[in-house]
Amino acid sequence: MAGRTTALAESHGVIESVTDAEILAAYALAARLEGLFAEPASAARWPACSGWGGGAYPKGSLVTLTLTATG
Repeated sequence: MAGRTTALAESHGVIESVTDAEILAAYALAARLEGLFAEPASAARWPACSGWGGGAYPKGSLVTLTLTATG
C-alpha cells in the first residue's frame, strides 16, 4: 500500500470512486451517444472523470479515457 500512496503523492494523482449505477449509466451513455461498447468496469472512467464521482476537471480541459475490452 505504501508504494501506491507514494506514487499517488508523487504524481499529484487523484483516486475517485463511482457506484455500479453510475458505471452502468456511463456504459449505456457511451453506446447511445458515441456508439462505443466497452466492458463495464472500463466504463467507470467516464463518471469518475466527468464529475459524477466528485472529480471535475477545469472547464476546457482535454481528458482522454482508455476503454479496454469490448461490449
